Amino acid sequence: MKKNITILIIFILLISITVFYWKYKGGFNLSTSEQLETEWGNPETVIEEAKKSSINLPTVGLGYSDKFLGLSFNYPKEFGVSSFKESEDEYMVLVQDVNKKVGIQISSLSFSDPFESLTKERIENDLGITLSKYSIIKIGKDGDIDAVTFVSGTSVLYREVWFVKGDFLIQFKAYQSSEPLIIAILQTLEV
Repeated sequence: MKKNITILIIFILLISITVFYWKYKGGFNLSTSEQLETEWGNPETVIEEAKKSSINLPTVGLGYSDKFLGLSFNYPKEFGVSSFKESEDEYMVLVQDVNKKVGIQISSLSFSDPFESLTKERIENDLGITLSKYSIIKIGKDGDIDAVTFVSGTSVLYREVWFVKGDFLIQFKAYQSSEPLIIAILQTLEV
């Protein structure tokens, strides 16, 4: 009986500390990824945060060129790249380090609409998902590619970056914890 009361008191104490911290201290500072998410709208800040992260940025990494998609980018030397046709209308490129469980999925879909059609409302309606942190950004080595970025998912959150290239919709998708990697790769992207 005494042991049960002690456990109950410890449990109540832990809950009280957690509630106090969340209410009065603004929560826990959980990760660089969450910091990047809140600062994504300012590319200079995001790039600086990515450079401070533990991921080896690909500025001096290996180069990858995909003839099917007509794009190229750099990636860290510890990573591998594979590509394959997912279906008749979808082509996939994976950039990943299996040991660290870090990676990016790049997919292309046939798409004949202009970039301006990639509105938050259209993406939500067409895919039946809810987006947060939606914004229009410039990506690429020269910063000349119009793209949209947003966070998707419910229990697992993903950072996505989409842009139109010819008759294709190119989609970069990564776990939020991989944001520094996706930012670094997008800095080297050429189409």
